[in-house]
Amino acid sequence: MAQNRFGRKEFVAKRMQCSCGGDSKLSKRRNFPHGRKSDGVTYIFYKCKVCNKETPLTKPKESRR
Repeated sequence: MAQNRFGRKEFVAKRMQCSCGGDSKLSKRRNFPHGRKSDGVTYIFYKCKVCNKETPLTKPKESRR
């Protein structure tokens, strides 16, 4: 979720229409490529219930603790 210049988070829709006509739901996945104590990479995407297609919202970003 992107922040605008005033520090407020911009709205991201929780559900979206897929190209196949199905309903896509917003999902997040966090990966720790160098072990649990390393900084994680957050991947935000929409996943369709019908065709299981994943549409990325953003490129994976490294999160800071």
